[in-house]
Amino acid sequence: MDRQRIVRTQNIDAAQAFLHGKGFELDVARRDLGSIDLCINCAVLPGLSVGYLQWGVPAINRSLTGLEDYQVILPIDPMEARIGGQTVLCGPQRATVSSPRHDYRAETGGLGARFRICISERAVGEQLTALLGEVPARPVEFARAMELTTGFGNQFARYILAAANDFEHANSIGASAIATTSFEQFIVCELLLRHPHNYSEALMRLKRTIASRDVKRAIDYMHANLEAPVTIADISSTAGVAGRTLFKHFQDTRGVSPMQYLRNLRFEKAKQELLNAQAGMSVTEIAARWGFGHLGRFAVEYRKRFGESPSETLRRR
Repeated sequence: MDRQRIVRTQNIDAAQAFLHGKGFELDVARRDLGSIDLCINCAVLPGLSVGYLQWGVPAINRSLTGLEDYQVILPIDPMEARIGGQTVLCGPQRATVSSPRHDYRAETGGLGARFRICISERAVGEQLTALLGEVPARPVEFARAMELTTGFGNQFARYILAAANDFEHANSIGASAIATTSFEQFIVCELLLRHPHNYSEALMRLKRTIASRDVKRAIDYMHANLEAPVTIADISSTAGVAGRTLFKHFQDTRGVSPMQYLRNLRFEKAKQELLNAQAGMSVTEIAARWGFGHLGRFAVEYRKRFGESPSETLRRR
C-alpha cells in the first residue's frame, strides 16, 4: 500500500501533464493560469483509494477515454458533474457517484476542493457477487447523486472525512491487513447495500431467513479466522448462502452486520489477551494484533464496551 501519494504544483504545464498521464485533461481560464495550485493527497489501498484534491482555481476536468473505476466525489466547493450524459449539481450538501466506462466532466468553482473515493471495478464486482451469491450479468450502475445532509449519505461522508484524517495523521487503517480489509469491506458493502443502483431490488429479494446450520458455519469460520483478513465473500462462501441473506440474519438476530459481529469478536479476543498478557507486552502491540491500529479510538471504544481502559485491563493480568 502507498501510505500517501502527494502531488503539489503551481505550474499549469506540470499539472496538465500529470493529469493527462492519469487519463484526464484540465482546462483553466487564461486569467487564472498564474494562480493554479494543484494538490492531490491520496492514500492507496489494494481495492480503493481515498484522497483530497484541489485545483486552486475554477477549472474544467474531463476524462479522455471514460472512467476506469467507480468514484464518489464529496465536494467542498460547488461543482457541476456530467457523467454519461447526466448532470448533477454538487456541493457540501450533495455528492456524486460515477460508474466505469462513462465520460466524465466536472466544472468546479472556488478552489475546486473535494474529497474523492476511487474504487476499482473489480472490488465492486467481487463484493456484489458475494452479496448476490452469483456473478452479476452486467456491471453495477450507481445512482449519480448522493444527498449528504441526512441518512446514509451523511453517515458515509462523516466516515470518509474521518478516514481521510486518519490517513493524513496516523494511517492506522493501513497498519495491518485486517484493518485494511475491514475498511474496504465496509466502504464497498455500505455503497452496495444502502446507495441505489441497478441491483438494489435483487439484493432486497435476498433478505430471507436462513438455516441455523448455515449461520453456525459462518460464525465458526469467523472464530477460526480472527487473526486473518476476512471478507464477506469468505464468510458467505463458507456458510453457503448469499451475503445479502447473511446480512439480514445477523441484523435481525444480533443487531449488527457480519463484519461488525467479527469486530466484536476481535474486541473480546483483545481483552482476553490483555488479561493474559506476558510481561513486556503492550496495549499497542495487542491492539494491532487484532486489527486495531488507531490506539486512541481503540481505547475509547474499549472503555465503552468493558468499562475500563485497555491499560487498566493490562494491569489486572
